Amino acid sequence: MNEQRAVTTWIPICCVCHQVRDDRQSHDCPTQNGFDAWMSLRSFLRHYRVTRGTYQLTHTYCLHCTEQLGLNQPQPGKRIGHPQSKPSRKRSDRVSSRRRPGI
Repeated sequence: MNEQRAVTTWIPICCVCHQVRDDRQSHDCPTQNGFDAWMSLRSFLRHYRVTRGTYQLTHTYCLHCTEQLGLNQPQPGKRIGHPQSKPSRKRSDRVSSRRRPGI
């Protein structure tokens, strides 16, 4: 049996500005900061000839949006993106209003 599996390309896209990161960086133009190249999804798909249905988007933040949102600054004791959990009550402390007395 000759089974061909489609290879899925994962493309990192910024959650804020919707630019995609070019991890391959095979083009001749140097990047602004020397590390990442960000471009529109349309340009990326055209440049690498990626067809529909062969890619998935994975979300991240580009350097510019990270700085704009202040996500690159450490905040001690605070977890970004997660609500602070409240201590749960013990089962014996809970009072059920549905219980009928005498039954």
